[in-house]
Amino acid sequence: VVYDQVCDAYERIFKKLELNCFKVPADSGLMGGSLNHEFLAVSPVGEDTLLVCP
Repeated sequence: VVYDQVCDAYERIFKKLELNCFKVPADSGLMGGSLNHEFLAVSPVGEDTLLVCP
């Protein structure tokens, strides 16, 4: 429940800032856990590639 609330808070912040962001599954790395996401912002620069299907 808390995880969903935190994700919702981030999504509201991005919406207020008018950032085009996507929540995508992510590797937990050293943190561990079974449910992990990261938010990717659409940008012409950066190290990740985001493919979006309409």
